[in-house]
Amino acid sequence: GKVKVDEDLDNGDNPGGGGTATWTFDISGFSDLSMAVDLAAMGDFEAGDNSYTFRYSIDGNPMTDLILIDADNDLALDYTLEGGTVVSLNDPLVANGTILSNDFQTLSEAISGTGSVLTIEFEAGANNGGSEVFVFDNLVISGVPAPSSLALLGLGGLAAARRRRA
Repeated sequence: GKVKVDEDLDNGDNPGGGGTATWTFDISGFSDLSMAVDLAAMGDFEAGDNSYTFRYSIDGNPMTDLILIDADNDLALDYTLEGGTVVSLNDPLVANGTILSNDFQTLSEAISGTGSVLTIEFEAGANNGGSEVFVFDNLVISGVPAPSSLALLGLGGLAAARRRRA
């Protein structure tokens, strides 16, 4: 399901704000990795306070930034609501150069390296406002099976086909 990052992580239960989520994936036998995620946001964000970062690590190596999301204080954006109303707000969120609106957009980024375990980390900044909302959905890791894996799959398919004919 969709992950809504609360518009106010800086609260009595979480003084100072911020938060982190982590996922792990078995990437054994895969190369040419990438991560795609659907992103949407609406609000008058503040640079620094309303920042978000997706990072990755393979096999416990140091984290590498993958998608950096922060407000651009030099922009304004017209958001069209479902009923057709247009709302203009300053300081929209920008993810790796893509301006985010209230319509989901898929952002895909390459992941360098191969290994056994891919760790994806999402970090949210303080998010100390009540009028900005950031949402992500459909985080997908893709890769290409190694040639040796393809050969084994092909041989397994051939063996299964021969059994059916017998």
